[in-house]
Amino acid sequence: MLVAVADTHAVLWYLFADPRLSSRARQVIEAAAAAGDHVGLSSITLIEMVYLIEKGRIASESFSRLAAVTTDLWPADPAQDPDLFSATLRE
Repeated sequence: MLVAVADTHAVLWYLFADPRLSSRARQVIEAAAAAGDHVGLSSITLIEMVYLIEKGRIASESFSRLAAVTTDLWPADPAQDPDLFSATLRE
């Protein structure tokens, strides 16, 4: 079940254990991971990650980290929102 949608900052801060991610946001993501629920990622988040890697603003391993904490990543509901992806994140 999709329980939250994370923006680019939240995804990156979660991936890199950045203290700027609020404790509430971390709790939501971790609770979703523990329950096997999904967190939505916008397709623009993936595009922004590529842009930030190309500009040298984030580490090139960001996609590897995303893959490492994601058990699945697919369009959440292509009929309703083709730009929203759903992922199950691991703790």
